[in-house]
Amino acid sequence: MVMRQYIRIVCLAGIMFQSNLPVRTQSVSFLTYKNPVIPGDHPDCTVSKIGNDYYTTGSSFNLEPQIYHSTDLVHWRVIAKPVSASWEGFGDTPGGGCWGGQMVYYHNKYWHFFSRANTMHFTTADNPEGPWSMPVRMSNPVQLPFTLGYDNSIFIDDDGKWYLVVKNGQPNNAIVELGTDGQPTGVVYNLNWLNPAPTYPYSWAEGPVMWKYNGYYYYSFARDLSGGQKVMRSRTLTAEKSSWAMIGDFFNENDPQKSTSLFSSPNHSSAVVGAADSSYWVIHPLYAKGEWRGQGRQGLLNQVFYDTMGKPTAVYPINSHFSAPRLPSSGIPWMVPKSDFFETESLNPEWQFYGYTPAHLYSLTERKGWLRLSPKSRRFNLLSKNDGEHNYSLITRVDFDPQSPQDEAGLAIMRGDEKMFVKLVSTVNMLGRKIVLFSFNDRYFQADNISGNVIWLKMVRVNHIIYGYYSQEGIRWIPIEGSFDIAAIDSYSDFSTFTGTRQGLYVQNRTAFFDLYIYRDAYTPILAECPANEYGTRPTALRDGIFTLDSIHNNDWALYAGVEFGSSNYAMACDSVEFTVSSVTGGTIEVWLDSIDTGERMAVCNIDPTSGWNDFRVFKAKTKRITGRRDVYLRFRGTGTGRLLMLKWMRFIPITNPRPLDAAVSNDGRSVELKVTQPLLSSDSLSGFILYANGYSKIIDSIRINKIRTDQIIIYLLEPVTITDTLTLSYTEGNVLSVDSLPLVDFFALPVDNRMAGAIPVIKSVVTNREGDSIEIVFSKPIRLSYEQCKQFKLKINNTDMQTPTDCHCNGDDSSIFVLAFNHRFYYEDTLSLSCSADNIMAVNGGTLEPFSGIPVVNVARGYPLQLMSATLQKENSSYSSLRLKFDKPLLPIVYQPTAFHLVISGAHASMRSITVGHDTVVLTFRPAAKIGDTVLLSYENGNLQSLYGGYLENFYNLQLAVPMIIKYDIRTPTVEIYPVPSEGYLNIRSSQLFDFIRICSVQGVEVFSTSISPAYSFNVSLLLPTGVYLLEVRGNMMVYKTKWIVKRN
Repeated sequence: MVMRQYIRIVCLAGIMFQSNLPVRTQSVSFLTYKNPVIPGDHPDCTVSKIGNDYYTTGSSFNLEPQIYHSTDLVHWRVIAKPVSASWEGFGDTPGGGCWGGQMVYYHNKYWHFFSRANTMHFTTADNPEGPWSMPVRMSNPVQLPFTLGYDNSIFIDDDGKWYLVVKNGQPNNAIVELGTDGQPTGVVYNLNWLNPAPTYPYSWAEGPVMWKYNGYYYYSFARDLSGGQKVMRSRTLTAEKSSWAMIGDFFNENDPQKSTSLFSSPNHSSAVVGAADSSYWVIHPLYAKGEWRGQGRQGLLNQVFYDTMGKPTAVYPINSHFSAPRLPSSGIPWMVPKSDFFETESLNPEWQFYGYTPAHLYSLTERKGWLRLSPKSRRFNLLSKNDGEHNYSLITRVDFDPQSPQDEAGLAIMRGDEKMFVKLVSTVNMLGRKIVLFSFNDRYFQADNISGNVIWLKMVRVNHIIYGYYSQEGIRWIPIEGSFDIAAIDSYSDFSTFTGTRQGLYVQNRTAFFDLYIYRDAYTPILAECPANEYGTRPTALRDGIFTLDSIHNNDWALYAGVEFGSSNYAMACDSVEFTVSSVTGGTIEVWLDSIDTGERMAVCNIDPTSGWNDFRVFKAKTKRITGRRDVYLRFRGTGTGRLLMLKWMRFIPITNPRPLDAAVSNDGRSVELKVTQPLLSSDSLSGFILYANGYSKIIDSIRINKIRTDQIIIYLLEPVTITDTLTLSYTEGNVLSVDSLPLVDFFALPVDNRMAGAIPVIKSVVTNREGDSIEIVFSKPIRLSYEQCKQFKLKINNTDMQTPTDCHCNGDDSSIFVLAFNHRFYYEDTLSLSCSADNIMAVNGGTLEPFSGIPVVNVARGYPLQLMSATLQKENSSYSSLRLKFDKPLLPIVYQPTAFHLVISGAHASMRSITVGHDTVVLTFRPAAKIGDTVLLSYENGNLQSLYGGYLENFYNLQLAVPMIIKYDIRTPTVEIYPVPSEGYLNIRSSQLFDFIRICSVQGVEVFSTSISPAYSFNVSLLLPTGVYLLEVRGNMMVYKTKWIVKRN
């Protein structure tokens, strides 16, 4: 412990000696930093100092390039995209796009230079934020025997001349003078001696940069992407080899901690820039080792020191805290993706499109407060941001009306080569039902979307594991069963597309509207092991599958950046915070916003000792009422010099804004009663409501909060409505507040139930139960429904079968909700509609339900039972030790246990070892293996194997399989003949042995006919089926013996 404190004192002393400013003017949270300062992809980066401001950009490849701005070199923000994806020369191929890039200020103008398709271009602007011009192609000087190339940079000399530092091909390096118009003047310094063929002593000698220090010209370059940065210098700017002295390695390759660094083999460094505190710095891009390499070459900051001979050496990017430049941050937050509520008319430059994207494919003005995003003509459209952290919670609200399974809109994580995706989207399934689809490559989970076109989606990353959620209102989140391990994305990189992982908003095949984007939700648990910046802490070994933040001592701190606490679109505010902690001594956790000491302290949580370091408990504290996006700092306090805490999770607890539940007209028609989710503050001057009757606004006399039920608003009308009026209620920019002083959420066109005496009752919703034997009908007002009237309801299944209810009853005491029960089951794959011929069903206070026909029923019943199509013993080496089962429907890809399957081999029970689930197959492995001549019996009992639609595999016993003399074989099946096809009359089925029944389905998979049959069977097609194409299945012994497409002609 003594050594640990000594190291800290030395570090802080180093910070103090960098400047004459007193330390206390700077927040302790800004005195040090850890890399990367730009998490996620920032390849081939350059940096320019213009006045007291710093700008960095670099290669973007198939993404739009970005310009980052900083005043302290640690905190960065994206301020511009100097090349728009709407430029027709942009291209659209992975690894294409813009190579290299540097922004400079010259001749009273800002310039951005970049290469596209091995051809140099520039854009210009009067301000670094833009607007930027369309790209101008640079001409190639005839004095240069090769083209201007790529990965180039700009050097501006003391005499005002400026130069393009050129690289093209392995042996070609040069310095090209530019004129005031940005074009080459013809003055060229050819450095073809630097990396000559055939030996190429410096591999590629690529990404060259230049700067000047103490009268010397410094020229630095990367060997290649695998690592190594070299530097040479000259007293004069010349092409003469003898004038340039090779100094050697630019980074400190002798650092003793080099071998353990997460970021190793630095290369492609920027030029050195100075700071007002007399320090020198570079920005450089590096892949993380191993499992997180897929995040791309991230932006690292390292200090540069010159020795007495003028040799520059950059600090190696070891796993350590570094002293930060003593520069003001100017309020720029830590560089992570930021929330966006699409409230401006232009797109925030933090967003990037992939490849050529015409401007008409998105809009922020077509629908105020929403982003309209349209797909490209033959591919998806992803509006993305960096994916540079290990934990976040993405949220969006999307308005989308999919018409086919190819129509998708929602959230996505994409591998840099654009070949691997995790998607959480709104779409429809093969049955045309709206669903939420959660997929990773060819694996997927789904959930029914009964919210309609507008739905909330949330995707949570916990290291390599991705979870999906959906919600109707953004408060109650429903988890999608299953998760994905995407290590195959996170660890991937290549030397052809060069691009890191991305995340963002995704559309395919059809236009969608997005209301918001949130990167890190305060009210989703935040993994403590993943701070954006920290001091003194480290993650521990795995516990419960995750790391914990450990080695926490007094005054250590951790930063969790870009935390969204709520806005007018995301109607939340923070109420409290809870921490999952273990501790032997106890301590306190201070929660600061934006910086420690100089920011706002929002909470202090006392941590009591737990029974040991493995005993994690939840501790809670009240917070200030916080909204908006903030950087959250935790400072840990305690007594002594020992270890204080181990922190696993942090979660903020919200209080939510009041939201509307339902609205109804009073019996006399003179008021509307609106019920909301929370008690409200009473006021005599409430406003913001508009009531529409048949599309026309009604004059409101006054608005009051119900004195007895304070979660109810009464809107009094100047004139009553009538029993035939159709009513909707809207609220915007009003002043209704909850007792917690949170405003009522704006809403539009909320249906108002007309419950006046004599008003006609209407049906609001019809939904099945999960078991598939009843439906629930919600009426606009209480009704009376007798058993005889109940029989007038008819449930049509697949437009053919009509069922009459066997029972009906109201839901508890609420006679506006009735449940109709049926004898025969229906299934998820069935299309249901409800009709009623009764003309005497009355509301309790008068008004007759009008007869209706064909109201669609929302079907959430379980699917048809899963059917086994075939079973095949598979040979491995010289024995048969696996069994492949194929089913008639896609399987729900959750974790199953093999123990529900039982295999008996020649009278002895085999041990089921593993189960692997595919799209519609299951592979079981077992021991001991079966041999030729064995009798194999397969049984299945009380398992949970189910189809994607929730239909379970039913129990079966002693299904006999044989081990034939060939490698592949199937269950012994009878010979089945089906003829004639096409058929205009009778269809004949003959079989060599007994089977159970036949089933005929439409091409959509909907059953239209089934019956038990004998081995010789015929039936009249003309009586049973309309003209069309059908799939006929012959079944027996829990198996499908034969399938055949049949055609019914006129």
